[in-house]
Amino acid sequence: MENVVVRADTSAAHTIASGTGSNAGIVAAARLKVPEKAQREFRKGSEALERKEWPEAKKRFEAAIALYPDYDVAYNGLGSALLASGNSERAREAFEKAIQVNDRFAEAYRNLARISLSEHKYEEVDTLLTKSLAADPLNTWALTYAAYSELLTRKFSEAIDHARKAHTVAHDGLASVHIVAARALEATQQPAEALAEYRLYLQEDPKGRDATRAREAVARLSNPVPK
Repeated sequence: MENVVVRADTSAAHTIASGTGSNAGIVAAARLKVPEKAQREFRKGSEALERKEWPEAKKRFEAAIALYPDYDVAYNGLGSALLASGNSERAREAFEKAIQVNDRFAEAYRNLARISLSEHKYEEVDTLLTKSLAADPLNTWALTYAAYSELLTRKFSEAIDHARKAHTVAHDGLASVHIVAARALEATQQPAEALAEYRLYLQEDPKGRDATRAREAVARLSNPVPK
């Protein structure tokens, strides 16, 4: 198995904290009951997170949670502040609390997956992202990294399915999803389809980190050695 370089999404801190995204129209019932004072603390925490003032963000999110213990996006924001300041263990606890409060919170699942990805726990990444995709099925980052984790755990059919779904939506900065698809297709004896994926990668990112690998694969698959 060869490693594949897949670039991480660098979303804005506010998006990480607030749980906005392609499923932003879905609002957890618990959020409808948040008192105004807790909302103010949350907004201040989000602003501090955007300014990269991690201690201030942490303080504000903790204040929001103290006022309203079922504040899922505040737990998510707290996790983001903790993770940014290097405390991944406590960040994991905060993200886990967010999904305990709201088990359809796709962004919190993705944030947990980011921690698991950094720890090379690919089975865990796949499980978390599969749950996130149940609530937010067209999130490009989740589709790409679900496919990547499935490639590394030899779940080739699942990797191909998720990669192909990623192809159907904008995936700027994530062209390496074509490399993931190609590797999985080669592993399942589909060389023509793999060749098409390598070519798509080169069209989208001709100077990317996987460009040399893709060109070598195109040459190899275009001129197979006779058996």
